[in-house]
Amino acid sequence: MSRTEPEQKKQRASPRKRHWTRWVLAVLLAVMSTHTWWLSVLGEFLLAEEARPHADVALVIGGDHRMHEAAKLMSTSAVSQIWLIERDPSYAVEAGILPADHDMALEQLECLGVPAKDIRLLEGHASQPEHVARIVDRELRLRPETEVVILCQRSHGRNVQTVFADVLRHPANFSVMGLPADEYDEHNWWRSRTGWKETFIAFSDLMFTLTVGVETNAQRSRFDPDAYEQALNSRFGEVSCHAD
Repeated sequence: MSRTEPEQKKQRASPRKRHWTRWVLAVLLAVMSTHTWWLSVLGEFLLAEEARPHADVALVIGGDHRMHEAAKLMSTSAVSQIWLIERDPSYAVEAGILPADHDMALEQLECLGVPAKDIRLLEGHASQPEHVARIVDRELRLRPETEVVILCQRSHGRNVQTVFADVLRHPANFSVMGLPADEYDEHNWWRSRTGWKETFIAFSDLMFTLTVGVETNAQRSRFDPDAYEQALNSRFGEVSCHAD
């Protein structure tokens, strides 16, 4: 019995499929055998440490032991002033349950020996790096020659650098000082569960910045729990409750 045409095509295609299968398996094997190198490259890609030895201002936005590092820069005369950013308050802060982050930071810096006159709080209710960058840009318009070193979490260094370079009118006037994390090493982050989580967040933020860009709308809607409750009451307040 002669073979059908589909069977003949299948036999002719099978060597090509085996060829590509071998290539795919070879690539997967190479990736698996060098996965630590690829993961290390990813971790290095997220970092951006180009801090100048001296600057006018240390801007503190994140990182472990950031207040200690800022106080150290002051004590060694590497900077002459520390800037803090007013954060968008949570409901617990607005309700007076918890103190604001900047209040705790001010208290901690003063306990570390930093004079209150050398600490500035920039107002703006920031919640994202682009919000911080706009607040700083607004301040630098009045002091265009000011050099700023940004203290941030090391794994978010490149994202912070990219955002500030996009927002600031004078991008040459800033540098990034990434602070290492206590719970994991950014150079072998895959060995820690916290490293996996933080690296995923940092990589997602950076990819969003590189592909979508920095948010252009400076006005951000804020969640008002009282207004939300009133809206629910006005919409469902007259609905009767039925129970079996």
